[in-house]
Amino acid sequence: MATKTSLQNAIDTALSIVIAKAKILIGLNNIIDELYTDIIIDTEVTTNVLTKQTSETFTYTAIVSKSGNKVNLNVKLTNTGTILINGVLILISNSIYIPNDDYTETFSFVSTNGIVSVSPTTNKIKFFDAIGVGQTVSVNINYTTND
Repeated sequence: MATKTSLQNAIDTALSIVIAKAKILIGLNNIIDELYTDIIIDTEVTTNVLTKQTSETFTYTAIVSKSGNKVNLNVKLTNTGTILINGVLILISNSIYIPNDDYTETFSFVSTNGIVSVSPTTNKIKFFDAIGVGQTVSVNINYTTND
């Protein structure tokens, strides 16, 4: 017959195996969540990842995904106002999507009125070229975060 101490030791051993397994499962699930993230659809109304920086009149729809420290940002922006717009129009308001500190790349895209250059730096998305009245610009940017 087992002693009280040996039974308690057996229970303690079983519990530590269960706890270790639970910790491993939590860690593995966190890795899976990083690899297969949800795709976020954001607008000037929802502002889950991006927010409007200026009072300029425009609408945007953004499709954002992040896997590890890699971000894909696809933005369709339409100037609904009566004047040309450019500069920092959108902020990256969710900190996990902010580009890494030394990121300086500028992307150029063909729009309905010509070429538009865009750069995500720090927490800003800057449009270097004017977006004309009624013009729609679609940009697809890939960058890395600070982790």
